[in-house]
Amino acid sequence: TTWQIYPQDRDQWSLHTEGQIFSCASYTDSINLQQYQQQFANNPLHISTHYQKCQQRGINYGANFQVIKQLWGKPGEALGRVQTASNLDHQYKFPPALLVGCCQVLFAALPPDLQTNTYLPVGLDQFNLYSPPESKLWSYVQLKNTDHPQIITADLWLYNDFGNLICHIAGLKSQQSNTQPTWHSWLYKTEWQICSGERLAHEQQFTHQKFNNRGHWLILGDDNNLSRNIINLLQSQQQLCSL
Repeated sequence: TTWQIYPQDRDQWSLHTEGQIFSCASYTDSINLQQYQQQFANNPLHISTHYQKCQQRGINYGANFQVIKQLWGKPGEALGRVQTASNLDHQYKFPPALLVGCCQVLFAALPPDLQTNTYLPVGLDQFNLYSPPESKLWSYVQLKNTDHPQIITADLWLYNDFGNLICHIAGLKSQQSNTQPTWHSWLYKTEWQICSGERLAHEQQFTHQKFNNRGHWLILGDDNNLSRNIINLLQSQQQLCSL
């Protein structure tokens, strides 16, 4: 079965993504989770630090999506224990919060030079669901390609507590995103400074300044006495002002 998603942009429909659905055979092999944990014994990560770094990247997960309970990571691979409330999202085959939490483990696998980058998922090659997940999963992430930091690719294996493979996500592609809004560089901030005697002398000198050429002045300030005094001073010398 082929599926397609078309978002509507004004009066036009554009193909956003497409894929195929196949019946997936059950997967009977299992792994030893303790052996996986031993591989990361020297690489534990603090959960609070993980979500603080997510906020610094511009990704602010709400309480329902902060579902990683244990986390280990080193460059190229990571392991996480993810758990949601047992009564959450029963209407889904795969609860969104649980799936997002499994994908969050990817950040712990980033190499040091990519740790501060923000990545958002943009596509995948395969999503193989072998059995319905419960409220807790183990997410093992392995990066496949970091040569091009704009887009990274990873494979995810999601296991239950018995080491049975529940889901395999192959070729998950995440693209680097600039979460800093462009208007951020337009803003000004107020910075109070002590007015020294020398600075005060310069300001007093300004009140006696003579302007030979007529210009248009933009006054940044509130409609108060100080702004009005500046405007009156400039207008007395045939200057144009805008407050």
